[in-house]
Amino acid sequence: MYSIKIKLTLIYGALSLAGLLLMLLIFYSATSASVYQGAEARAEVLSDEFEYAVEIMAAEDDLFSMQRLVEKSSLLEDVIQIIVIDTQNKILAHTNNRLIGQSLSFSSPMINEAIRKREKISQTSDGRVIFVTPLHGQVFTNEFHDVIGTLWVEIDITPTIALTQRLFLGVTLAAVAIFLMFFFGYYLTVKSIIIDRLHDVETGIAHHLQGGSLPSAIMIKKSFGSEDEINTLAQTYNYLITSLQDSQKKLQAERDFALLVMEGMREGLTITDANEHFEYVNPAYANLLGLSPGQIIGRTPGDVTHPEDLDKSAEEQELRKGGKSSSYELRLLASDGTEINVLISSAPRFQDEKYAGSISVITNISQRARLEQMKSDFINRASHELRTPLSTAILMAELLESGTAKEKQQFLTTLKEQLNRQRLLLNDLLVAGRIENKRFEVHLSPIDILPIIEEAISSVKLQADARQITIQLEMDESLPLVNTERQSLIQVLLNLLSNAIKFSNPQGGILVKIYKEGQFVAIAVQDHGIGIPAQDLPHIATRFYRSQNATQMEIQGTGIGLYIVNEIMQSLHGRMKIDSIEKQGTTVTIFLPLEPDGDPGAPA
Repeated sequence: MYSIKIKLTLIYGALSLAGLLLMLLIFYSATSASVYQGAEARAEVLSDEFEYAVEIMAAEDDLFSMQRLVEKSSLLEDVIQIIVIDTQNKILAHTNNRLIGQSLSFSSPMINEAIRKREKISQTSDGRVIFVTPLHGQVFTNEFHDVIGTLWVEIDITPTIALTQRLFLGVTLAAVAIFLMFFFGYYLTVKSIIIDRLHDVETGIAHHLQGGSLPSAIMIKKSFGSEDEINTLAQTYNYLITSLQDSQKKLQAERDFALLVMEGMREGLTITDANEHFEYVNPAYANLLGLSPGQIIGRTPGDVTHPEDLDKSAEEQELRKGGKSSSYELRLLASDGTEINVLISSAPRFQDEKYAGSISVITNISQRARLEQMKSDFINRASHELRTPLSTAILMAELLESGTAKEKQQFLTTLKEQLNRQRLLLNDLLVAGRIENKRFEVHLSPIDILPIIEEAISSVKLQADARQITIQLEMDESLPLVNTERQSLIQVLLNLLSNAIKFSNPQGGILVKIYKEGQFVAIAVQDHGIGIPAQDLPHIATRFYRSQNATQMEIQGTGIGLYIVNEIMQSLHGRMKIDSIEKQGTTVTIFLPLEPDGDPGAPA
């Protein structure tokens, strides 16, 4: 493709040349017409002069003078020949005197036409002008109206035409010189004002588009000291480049921010294409599956979905293709085969009104699912825990209506035991409810804990006796007062003692040990029962959680006892510690602060 420089030069050259040719053509036409007109006019004047003189001489029959006039006139530079003939085409006078008296050697329609019309006839051809004029009789007589002959005058206009052509050639050369001068002047002017400046704009734009740095704006020199459209173009381009760079910086900042947010999200984030292949996954999603993002990109959600949930995943995908967002629960498979319960919230994305994939946020709800299952199990256990002692209590109440005095005493003892069991369970449920609703409050005061411990041991005596378990109390000789609340401490002790009895082997023993440790009084409840498996220890104080061995052995319980103890101890500014070995026993120690207003923190 030609550059603008070549295009402008060619266009201007073609237009200028066409204009020059047109001007020369007009000049030549006008000059030629003027030459012919001038020559014809001069020939006509000369012809008129001959006509006047010849007419007088012809009328007087002065043929000698007529011939002398013709001969003298033929000496003129531009006269070719002069002929005077009568009406019978006989030559009366001729520039060649040897032809006088002879008949005219040629026949011309101009002669007949001039006689017929009685007026002058002219014709121009081959560089000469011919005039044929009718000759009349004497003036002031009737004979003047009669035609007595004709005058033939030929005048050569070739010298005049040659002079005109030389003049035209000179004018043409001068015009060409002027054209070349103006053309090169125009070219240099256009090159300086337009082409070079446009080239600077083009170079700057090309440099930027090719990825080159653009440290400064495009600077274009002014035309004749003032700005014009090219300066405006450069300024507009500089403005656009600046705006584009600002937009790119903002876009990059927004993308960096979005990437930072996506990379830092605790929830998983995935972006899939129209074929449901992963285009992007954030670290949280990759970590959830135990893989790296690079190991997931290019795969499909079906590759990490539990086989039993593939149909559900496909149904949700069809919804997104229809333009609908969806939220659903699914099970994923980690790299180690672990099932992960997740909540997926997906939204479709479209490009040019075509489905281009989806964006999904994946929330790990495994803990929530486990908690829901634990809640369900707790409800079932709590129902069983309430139903069993209630049924026994009703049966004992019915049996009290009959039987011996000894049997009634046994029935009454069993009834009290079952009612007390229900009371403890209901009390745990009420406390757990207050803790969950953030309505559990304590009022601390200095208290002697020994009577409280003895009361708690007495409350569980019937439960211990039923399993032939002995409870031994061991303590320092003198114990300081502790900063606690009586009812909350009883609740804690009853839970610890009940658990120790429940998980001890029959005919076993429980040791309650009280001692001072730093700024705390420690109360340790030790049993020699089934113990807690090591993998369950970190979770044993979680609400609704039960150890695996307790579940397998179908030992009754709700899974909220140690949760209540742990929450209450935090409210009392103390803490709980659990030491256990499976099949050997468990020791649960609580630490109560001594200082009424202090909270120095529990010992390690």
